[in-house]
Amino acid sequence: MTKTNRFVMPALLGLALVGIAATTGFAGTNNAGPVQCGIAEKTESGMLSIEGKMLSSVPVDGSYQFRVQARGPGGSSQVSQGGAFTAAANDPVVLGKMTLNSGANYDAELAITANGVAVTCDMDINDLR
Repeated sequence: MTKTNRFVMPALLGLALVGIAATTGFAGTNNAGPVQCGIAEKTESGMLSIEGKMLSSVPVDGSYQFRVQARGPGGSSQVSQGGAFTAAANDPVVLGKMTLNSGANYDAELAITANGVAVTCDMDINDLR
């Protein structure tokens, strides 16, 4: 076996693991059956916007709780939003949105119960597919 060939198998294994992670929810989302969810952030007008997002491959209804704990030079805060929701299949839904100072550090968690199945999401995600 040549030196080049020794690296082919580990590289293929690495690509396979990335593929598995992307399809099982470890690539930025948490999954519970057909439900994917995560936390998205973007800067708007100099402020940090944080959204809890959910996507399902089937129609769902349920409830959610979106919690954010923020810390910054001006102090700290805890905010919680929640309620009932209904979502069509393959239609991304925003479940809670908060705006913070752009320099704030935060912890965010989105807890969803959809069609009787509970899932907690605390990972970054920019686009649900």
